[in-house]
Amino acid sequence: MNSPTSFVDASAKTAREAEVPDASFDNGMNGGGSNAPGIGIATDVPDLTGDPASWTLLDQEGNPRTPQNSQQIGGDAYSDFANDYPLSGGQEGAGDEPVLVVETPADPDPIAGGDGTSTPLGNATLPDLATGWTAV
Repeated sequence: MNSPTSFVDASAKTAREAEVPDASFDNGMNGGGSNAPGIGIATDVPDLTGDPASWTLLDQEGNPRTPQNSQQIGGDAYSDFANDYPLSGGQEGAGDEPVLVVETPADPDPIAGGDGTSTPLGNATLPDLATGWTAV
């Protein structure tokens, strides 16, 4: 079975938690709402080919996928608006925080008591093509 992936910008999360201390940035759509999930990470597909049109052990920046790093689309998800407003331009590159392989809750329904919190299983890693994607 394929495991879902999630990305949370830890620096932005820390900044937001300090700004809004009574809010939770761990549950609901915080993991999936980053617009930076691990697209194409299939933990149930071993024996990937080395064909560059399919999969390689390097990402589009030429970095090893150990782990696969990402970032929010356009860069930082948080900005000090006093100094950066209006925020524009974004950041180039693949980012430096890992995509997570997660386990989703059995019952994410808030009425039934769930809050949508996923459990991280590890960083999405492609150690070799024969093994395929794993959580490390």
